[in-house]
Amino acid sequence: MRTQERHKHLFLAAAAILPALILLFWQSIVNPPADTGGTLQFSVPSGAYAYPLLLQISIDQGQGEIRYTLDGSEPITAGLRYQAPIPLVDDGVYVVRARRLLTNGELGPEQFATYIIGLETSLPLLSIIIEPEVMWGSEQGIWANPFNRGRAWEREAHLMFFEGGMSDNPPGLAFTTAAGLRIHGSASRGYPKKSLRIYFRNDYGNGRLDYPLYGENGRWDRLVLHAGGQDYAAPEYGANWTLLRAALLYDLAADTHALSAQTRPVLLFINGQLQGVYQLRTEITERYLEDYYGFQGAQLFTISGDLGSLGLNDEPLVDTNSTTNSAAISARDEWLTVLNDVQTNDLADLAVQAQLAERIDFANFWDYVILQMYSGNTDWLRNNVKQFRPTGDDERWRWLLWDVDYAFGLKPWSDVSIDMVNWLYTNEQPGFEQGASLLRLLLEQESYRNTYLVRLADLLNTTLAPDNVASRLDAMAAEMQPDMHFETDLWSSPGRWEGSVAEMRSYVLERPDFVRQHHIEGFNLGGLATITLIAPSTNGRLTLNNSITTSQSWQGQYFMDTTITITATPPDGYLFVGWADPTLPPEAQLSWLVTGDQTFQPIFERR
Repeated sequence: MRTQERHKHLFLAAAAILPALILLFWQSIVNPPADTGGTLQFSVPSGAYAYPLLLQISIDQGQGEIRYTLDGSEPITAGLRYQAPIPLVDDGVYVVRARRLLTNGELGPEQFATYIIGLETSLPLLSIIIEPEVMWGSEQGIWANPFNRGRAWEREAHLMFFEGGMSDNPPGLAFTTAAGLRIHGSASRGYPKKSLRIYFRNDYGNGRLDYPLYGENGRWDRLVLHAGGQDYAAPEYGANWTLLRAALLYDLAADTHALSAQTRPVLLFINGQLQGVYQLRTEITERYLEDYYGFQGAQLFTISGDLGSLGLNDEPLVDTNSTTNSAAISARDEWLTVLNDVQTNDLADLAVQAQLAERIDFANFWDYVILQMYSGNTDWLRNNVKQFRPTGDDERWRWLLWDVDYAFGLKPWSDVSIDMVNWLYTNEQPGFEQGASLLRLLLEQESYRNTYLVRLADLLNTTLAPDNVASRLDAMAAEMQPDMHFETDLWSSPGRWEGSVAEMRSYVLERPDFVRQHHIEGFNLGGLATITLIAPSTNGRLTLNNSITTSQSWQGQYFMDTTITITATPPDGYLFVGWADPTLPPEAQLSWLVTGDQTFQPIFERR
């Protein structure tokens, strides 16, 4: 009886829970539990390898199916199914996108990898992985529709950046991140080799890139992969291309009061396909000006005189009559007020000069102008005048070097003998007057002209001296030379890179003499004089034009009919008592009209 009663109770219990079990089973089919376990693992980390690989993809926990692609396209449910190790045999760059197929039929998080197999490289390598259709496709592709602009023509991509070269140190992955890509530039959008702008946004995961791209800590909200503009191996423009013109001028600017982008050369591959050698630059944005230079709340714009328009960060130009983008329009209007004051006031009036000095950073302006004139950049003033005004304690206007592809004798627009002074006063291109008016007006006034000519002479004697510029160019060319075949194998050109670099080197060696002669003729100066500084045996120092300070003997050329300043500073325990040349006034600070060669040797005596 007890056995029968137990069976009866078990039957009743089973009958009670059976409906619940059936319900649970049905719910597990209709609403299966989330598949949260297991992430993809690549058997070999992204990097450069001198030998072929067999790449295995696995799930670190449990089993499951894996979908992957090797062409940059997104893995889909019906895509390639991973079944065996993937052979990466031939020399080249391979990109892998892989996802786990979840039990509910959906795909899990995506993993990316780049493998550099058997390539002897020296430059950093940037691998971009992107859906081919949105890059190359005729309807959606940004490369195929290069003149379309704005956020609607920004495409999400994945970046993998490798430092170093396999030639001496196999590079590991420096950073990997998602970002947005757009085509960059103006006329160069139509060139076969195109520039790209990179956007770091929270929408993609990171609002900024935190990585020391340029030898120091940096935070970047935008970067530009610059193809070279007119300075690349283009069949139509590449007679003396180098991919070095802008980089050299930016490097020189760093030793002056001029402002510019930062740049470094890289090898670019998109979905494993070689695109050539590019310059990876910082995009000049308000954030860049704040993070790199410390300028708060800057409103940056470009006045393009031939269009009568206001351009913002290489986005579509905003009509100057428009009421949109009020901050930019307000800044533009304030600048036009400054320009009107320059045009209508007596620039010889010291009070006017003091007021302008509070509104314009003249140290920045003159160095910006000098670098443009020295480098022979004829794609300037009617175009590419990029300026900004920060907010805060110092709201003076400043200028930035940016689009300088025509610099250093790019044919057919420039050469080593181009007379930029004559160009400044005779150019009749549409819109040139608007961009040139400030410079022309300032150079008409004696004190501003003197400041410009003296600063020009200072820089030609130091930063822009032939040997200094040539050594910088040599270093840049040596860095790029081992990898330049990646450019020349891909892009045909009428000019050889090595010959073009040699021609550019001749430019920097010869250019200072041409610049001096053009300014002598253009401003009716008496010629050149040699200024010699001789340091006394008791130490101490000499300062020339508040620019050049030396405790050694020094010599340079200055324009006659200009006024220079010399200051003698004795060492501790000594007094200035005069100059070795008895014809000089016995003052430690001199303003000296240059009329011929002159030597300045101070005499210091112990107290």
